[in-house]
Amino acid sequence: PKITLTTEKTAVRKDTSDLRALSSIKFTPVQNEHLLSHRNVTLLASSSRQRETTAQKGRIIRSSAATMATQADFDRIDNYARISTTTKTSTRRKCNRVVPMEIFCPCYSRAGTLSMRKALDILEFPKPYHFSSFYDNLQNCDMWLQLAKAKFEGKGTYGKEDIDKLLGHCGAVTDMPRHLFTEETIEWYPEAKVVLVELNIDSWCRPWSAFLTDAMSPAFPIPTKLDPSFLGRIAGVGIAGVDKQIGGGNTVAAAKARLKEMYRKHYAFVRSVTPKERLLEYSLADGWGPLCELLSKPMPTVPFPHENETARDKKGF
Repeated sequence: PKITLTTEKTAVRKDTSDLRALSSIKFTPVQNEHLLSHRNVTLLASSSRQRETTAQKGRIIRSSAATMATQADFDRIDNYARISTTTKTSTRRKCNRVVPMEIFCPCYSRAGTLSMRKALDILEFPKPYHFSSFYDNLQNCDMWLQLAKAKFEGKGTYGKEDIDKLLGHCGAVTDMPRHLFTEETIEWYPEAKVVLVELNIDSWCRPWSAFLTDAMSPAFPIPTKLDPSFLGRIAGVGIAGVDKQIGGGNTVAAAKARLKEMYRKHYAFVRSVTPKERLLEYSLADGWGPLCELLSKPMPTVPFPHENETARDKKGF
């Protein structure tokens, strides 16, 4: 792919098949953060296919003056395509809960969380929340990091009202970083059902191992440093979530060695703090039946979504 760095004064371009090659490029530091915004610093992975314009049959999903994602982008890398579209940054610091929290999936990432988000959307729960929701509102990144620091580092306080500010418009939640607040969520929303998606532990470890290899690559910090106000903020939440989830390990090998242990501990913890009448231990292979029965929803006529998160992550990275 072609990697392009653009600021208001300079442009550096290098053709490379590996992001690691960027480490040899000398960049002049920019002092003003606005010059490193998503609008002025853009990483483009270009293929031989040219992007279609709005005039080309209206296939643009969202657009801005800076950059846009096409349907072809979504077909290629799914949710990651949203990273290339200028995001909304409206604050939710003064928001409150406007819809009830009905369902909580406290599963770790890569335990079918994207499939569950899409299934809950099909079941018409208001705005199911997933890590990819950050791509649409960067302010969420800042607010989640503040909550994580309050809980794990004792820097400030946090409570139910803080979660309601962030997620007051969402009727369902899955994926990180919400799993970091599993016990609080189960306690604060006693009417919410809890769906624990169970995977074969080896099947879960395989995509996580692949993810850690990419996420802990020496090349991974490069785009976050080039674009701190956008990619840097999203990665900051992801890194914090993975660090608290794994509980240590500063090498790929050390992190991978802890995967099975952390999976077993987390699932045992969820079972210990969730009243049995609220808990559904669920497999994606079970399809709509158990889920619709628990949630008192009619059975959809479309197939249950099964998303290949490993392939999506590899393409996204």
